[in-house]
Amino acid sequence: MWVKSWVYSGPFVLRRWVPGSTVEMVRNPQFPITPPGGADKYVQRVVYRFIQNTSSLQVAIMGGSIDALSRVGLTFDQARAPQLVQRARGNFDIWFVPGAIWEHIDVNQFANVPRVRELGLNDKRTRQALLHAINREGFVRTVFQGLQPVSHTWIAPVNPLHNPNVRKYEYNLDRARALLAEMGWRPGPDGILQRTVDGRTVRFEIEWVTTAGNVVRERFQQFVAEDFRKIGIAVRINNAPSAVVFADDFIQRASEGRWTGMFMFAWVSNLAENGDLFSCRFRPTRENNYQGQNVGGWCNEEYDRLRDQAVVEFDFAKRKALFDRMQEIWAEEVAALPLYFRADPLIVRKGLVNYVSAAYSGGNNYPNWEPWTIGWTQRGAEKRWDQAKYALTIR
Repeated sequence: MWVKSWVYSGPFVLRRWVPGSTVEMVRNPQFPITPPGGADKYVQRVVYRFIQNTSSLQVAIMGGSIDALSRVGLTFDQARAPQLVQRARGNFDIWFVPGAIWEHIDVNQFANVPRVRELGLNDKRTRQALLHAINREGFVRTVFQGLQPVSHTWIAPVNPLHNPNVRKYEYNLDRARALLAEMGWRPGPDGILQRTVDGRTVRFEIEWVTTAGNVVRERFQQFVAEDFRKIGIAVRINNAPSAVVFADDFIQRASEGRWTGMFMFAWVSNLAENGDLFSCRFRPTRENNYQGQNVGGWCNEEYDRLRDQAVVEFDFAKRKALFDRMQEIWAEEVAALPLYFRADPLIVRKGLVNYVSAAYSGGNNYPNWEPWTIGWTQRGAEKRWDQAKYALTIR
């Protein structure tokens, strides 16, 4: 049903809509906020084009028929494809906006699971050793050209609650070996570590689960498995489709040993962070009908006590101090293995200003909370926002 008359409150109003093709909008003369220098210096007309085929979208950019695209337009790899970068250079800026999507590895720490006790996964030294044996910086540099930031806590660097001063685990195979030796692990005949647990010889072979068909994650597994082998850890890859591994009877059942080692997937770091993700009370178990997202089962009483204070603290400085300490505990204990935060590509024609995006700005990937300031410098628009503060670019 088409309505002939609409009520608008935003800076642009609908002029024309061609389903599946375009939406045309024009500046709303009744909008109460005037950008610096007058509205006539800023964009008067916006045409959204729906280009579902990303290859066609690449061609449109290279051909110059569009001026900008949203952060969901192209994949990370497409935005840094050599042919696009070369053709766009001089005409477009290609940005990679660090987001709040967090790649990490949860480790099963439920001590009632026999394999967890055998491998010592519920001992922080084991998790510290695993993290020391992962060359996160090398992977990000090799695969992502350094455009996706390595993470050290679950809270994104763009979040005001982020603590940049937590303990960090550099790639150090010797340190990993030393930590494992502290726990009684010694190389076996085949080079794989072994130790005696309850009178039995246990071999350090760890299960690693992720989403089958995700090329980046599967490549990461192979990348890390080589280094794990160097310190005497064998990896048993147990990937399955998303529908399988994210089903409640799998991901939520670590306490029952449905997965016994490591589970790599992504989570979203929320701007309104409350710390629930690693609270003891949110460990999914039979007792709580498998509710909660603390799927690895890490539990720390001090963390929970601080969290209980933080979620009811309205003074930001005090709340920040509580979260700083929570992240220090989290990093010391290695509650999970932090990997990196994903970055989304944003492509904008040079001269178009204030078409800016950041991790938490621009709902549904719409750029800028002040779209009435988007405009062309050659027409007198004033640059109010600098994308370089919120993103990285290809050098």
